[in-house]
Amino acid sequence: FALMVAMATMVASFRVSVDQWLERVLPADVYVRAATAAAGSLGGTTAAFGDADQRLLATHPQVARAEFTLNLKVTLDPARAAVSLIARPIDRAQAARKLPLEGEALAWRHGMPPPAWVSEAIVDLYGASVGGEIVLPVAGQARKFIVAGVWRDYARQFGAVVVDIADFARLAGPSPPTEAALWLAPGANAAEVIAELQPRMQARSAEFASAGEIRAISLRIFDRSFAVTYVLEIAAIVIG
Repeated sequence: FALMVAMATMVASFRVSVDQWLERVLPADVYVRAATAAAGSLGGTTAAFGDADQRLLATHPQVARAEFTLNLKVTLDPARAAVSLIARPIDRAQAARKLPLEGEALAWRHGMPPPAWVSEAIVDLYGASVGGEIVLPVAGQARKFIVAGVWRDYARQFGAVVVDIADFARLAGPSPPTEAALWLAPGANAAEVIAELQPRMQARSAEFASAGEIRAISLRIFDRSFAVTYVLEIAAIVIG
């Protein structure tokens, strides 16, 4: 009986953790990516939104708010796989409102390098720690950032680093975004908004998905990945 309970608790706790994480990282109603992720990129994209597409997404009558993100692949160590560098609007003083932070966040002060928030994989692979510095390649130059917090990321096994898009633009100059999050007006239907926007996009490779679709796909992937644990749980029940 103890073996049964232990197995069931383990699998259920993993799934609940992923579900709660998805709720935190998918606060918008609709998500748009400029192009299909390149093979093996695990988060990077191969195209960006032009000014016309940005205006279209932001000014649609059923879109209450649009937030644009730049998602790049950068190399921190030539001997390791590339990591995701994500530039998005983020409040330095309230990063926990946008990211599922683990532990205490650094109180950023003027005079410090720009803040960066790293995923747990960056801590494990590169030894990053809160309050320490991390060097990121930005526009072909090595730039120092201070690690302001560590966040949970179940989507990118090689790690991800988030910086404020204003800091990135100051260092690299204006860069077209690769992803967008859309908050819809009350009563708006996500499927209808997607059907109206998609054929009008200049970026023909743009991919639209509602938060519910992404969440359902992610949980299906989780269930497939943990299929062996369900088999073990059945075995534990039989043994019990």
